[in-house]
Amino acid sequence: MWLGVVPCAAAQTVHGAARVNTLVDACVPIDVEQFHRVLAIELGTSIEYAATAAQAPDGTLVRVVCAFGNAVQLQLEDHLTRKSMQRVVELPAIDVAARTRLLALSVAEFVVASWVELRLAQPPLPAAGAPVDEAAAAEASQIASARLPAAQPEAAAPASPGPRWLFALSFEPVLFSGGSGLLPQLSLHLGQRPTPHFALGLALSIGYGNWRVRWPTLDVGAAQITSSSGRLTVGYVGQVGMMELGAHAGARGGVVYMAGDATGSDHLTAVELYAPWGGPLLQLTAAALAGSFRVSVELEAGYVTLPAQALIEGSVVAQLQGFWGALGLGLGWMF
Repeated sequence: MWLGVVPCAAAQTVHGAARVNTLVDACVPIDVEQFHRVLAIELGTSIEYAATAAQAPDGTLVRVVCAFGNAVQLQLEDHLTRKSMQRVVELPAIDVAARTRLLALSVAEFVVASWVELRLAQPPLPAAGAPVDEAAAAEASQIASARLPAAQPEAAAPASPGPRWLFALSFEPVLFSGGSGLLPQLSLHLGQRPTPHFALGLALSIGYGNWRVRWPTLDVGAAQITSSSGRLTVGYVGQVGMMELGAHAGARGGVVYMAGDATGSDHLTAVELYAPWGGPLLQLTAAALAGSFRVSVELEAGYVTLPAQALIEGSVVAQLQGFWGALGLGLGWMF
């Protein structure tokens, strides 16, 4: 009388023409029926048990054999891709049900890793062997596609910010090297940023001053100076933390109104005149940022190439001439 032990458990999962045959050694410490059931669920197939499943000539065969210690070896022969693969995994010392599920998941990933090749371009030299069943290969490719993680969308390049606009008000006293005093000035600013670092600026300014007049060496009255001017600039701006720094170049031009006051002299008659003035300039700016709001300091320096003068008998008694400088404080809003 012979006594025998079944050395292995074989089963076949069926998915149309695509088949996965499994052969599990009896020494592998798992629940074989649960193993096949979980594997079928993971591959999205039905399952059939057959003693001859492992000898099926098509599909994919996976042998699970004991290796050493708690390790088992996965031996895969894939007739759909005509290749063989091996992998050794170690079974954790946990309860049988959890260990069985982890092994089934590992085998499913092993099969999918082989079938992923069906989604790639054919190699220049195809593998030797019997022709592949196209229907089986197509279904295996679909299973692999379903098991693969969804492709992560490429991070979109940050959208380039569109043009931004600046609206601001500032106050600045202006000093001319060829003048007789300060010319306090109020300015309205409108700027555009076509790019984060390129700046275009327009400022409309009005200033008023009351300068004393000496002729030839005596105080003979005063000149009331009212200047209306515009400034155009182009420049570069950069941000450092919560500060924005900029350097600009441009030109300022306008009209000055001069009205004489001869209260200090009985033999002079006060007159008034309008005259154009202007010239090129350089500007440095520094602004503290608070969201869309800005508090700025501006330093403007220029040279009058079109001077305006008031004369008494050929002597200049009031003028906008030479270099000018202005230090202003402004409050603005970027939108």
